[in-house]
Amino acid sequence: MDVQALYQLVDEAPGGNCLNFALRRALVDRVASGETKAAEWLVPLAGLAAIPALIEAGAPAPALQAAIGKAIYSHYHELRSVERALFAAWCRTAAFRVPPNLPEMVNLYRGTMGVSPAVAATGLHWAARFESAALFACRFADTDLTGCIVIHARVPRDEIVCFAPDSVHGEMIPARAPAVFDVITDKERIGGAALREAARQQEIQAHFGPALSFGLAEQVAMRTRARMTAAGVPRGAAIVA
Repeated sequence: MDVQALYQLVDEAPGGNCLNFALRRALVDRVASGETKAAEWLVPLAGLAAIPALIEAGAPAPALQAAIGKAIYSHYHELRSVERALFAAWCRTAAFRVPPNLPEMVNLYRGTMGVSPAVAATGLHWAARFESAALFACRFADTDLTGCIVIHARVPRDEIVCFAPDSVHGEMIPARAPAVFDVITDKERIGGAALREAARQQEIQAHFGPALSFGLAEQVAMRTRARMTAAGVPRGAAIVA
């Protein structure tokens, strides 16, 4: 690995002082020694610039996967400014492995609130399960689930460039935003699926702890579902044409 390039990256990151510079360089040394977790923490330090810097330095695939994994959760908004083709190239260099049992065409779901289906389809995060997407759609919804939709797309397996193996949602990122997708607007179906997913995650949390669960999202989804039922929202009511 070209540690000099990474030294320069961390030296130029904001907020440095003499002691800080030494600690930063020690972090680079840990990356060079093969400590995958250290690569992950270059992202909060240097931002998204850490990813191309790691690639240029010749970092191994596990280090790149750790850095990209950190970016997609902690720097999601900044990733919107990165061209999708460039992001896909980063992920292909990191050589993410999707589950070998996936079919040739993979069903992916994305739940959103308050945006059009076309805008929703451009997002990075997709779930392998409808229930997971429904939970994301409902987690901050009002009593009527206003604006909640789930979009469904079928994506070729080799187009999936990023897979988060530790996610309870089976999160995947396709290389390109799907151009063809279905829009699910049935409030009863979405709300019921969100409730089932919240219960599933509560069970996971009970067995494995909060690290594998979105506790706040679960609670909000369950409260939303209860309000929806109490309000008598009719089955199949559409909110997006």
